[in-house]
Amino acid sequence: MILEDVKQRLRFTHTKLDDDIKATINTAKAEMIRLGILTSKAEDENDPLIAEAIKTFCQREFTDDEKKYEMFNKSWETQVDGLRKSRKYKRDGDSDV
Repeated sequence: MILEDVKQRLRFTHTKLDDDIKATINTAKAEMIRLGILTSKAEDENDPLIAEAIKTFCQREFTDDEKKYEMFNKSWETQVDGLRKSRKYKRDGDSDV
């Protein structure tokens, strides 16, 4: 489950921030869709490339270190750009081709 994977990446063992993490996961998916990734792909938490992008997005959002934020942001942008360039993930207009 992506929530547990994200929590592990963030090194969180408690449940206090679960709602915030879930909201951030949903934001990552929405951002991928907005940036041109197929909806069906962006919502596929079992896809390793999508899962990694979600984890990176969450790391970016949950850090308070400016340098780490920039590093995670660059990684996020690179990952999404790579997905957009892949025919398997790229949205052409509104079609899921």
